[in-house]
Amino acid sequence: MDMAREVAAAYYRAMPADRLGYDITRLRDFLVYDHFHLDVVPAEHIRHLRITVSPVECARLSMVINETICISEAGQQIVNMRLKELDLIQHKVGFRLTVVLGFGIWGAWTEQTMEAFRGTYEALKAEGIEFRVYGQSSKAHYPVLRIDGYFKMSREQWYEFVSGQARDEGDFDVEHSDDEDGSERVARYGTTLDGKDLEAE
Repeated sequence: MDMAREVAAAYYRAMPADRLGYDITRLRDFLVYDHFHLDVVPAEHIRHLRITVSPVECARLSMVINETICISEAGQQIVNMRLKELDLIQHKVGFRLTVVLGFGIWGAWTEQTMEAFRGTYEALKAEGIEFRVYGQSSKAHYPVLRIDGYFKMSREQWYEFVSGQARDEGDFDVEHSDDEDGSERVARYGTTLDGKDLEAE
């Protein structure tokens, strides 16, 4: 039995980061479900997780405005409540969490959604979780960028970034598919995309 439990734990540690899929409302079940009936659950062993938040893919998050699907205020609160469930992660220090704000979240909805889970972001970071956020800071056709620097920017810096005055698509590392550390290019406004001061790097 001990060998079987070790194999189950190893499976969870090696599990792809995107196994959850698009339904953030399933996060708690995903973390505590004993897939092998060995009293071993993912929350005790996983070391990375990527969550894609999309009202287009998850109806419970959505509303329709002018025939366009976007995230609702209730959906934003659901996202925050579900992210709080990551407190179930047993080994938080060094845990790699990536949240991708997907289809149906852009422009003002990006800012509103990030404000909704600001407190949870800060709490999880304080516990040692490496929390990255990717999304579309402005229009829906813009590329997906790493935007968790939002939480350290002043409102003026963020609006400057969104307006394009401090933003050039070539200045940013936009890859997020594998959650691996890579070179982070520098934005003109003096911070990397994770909001760290250049002098501190």
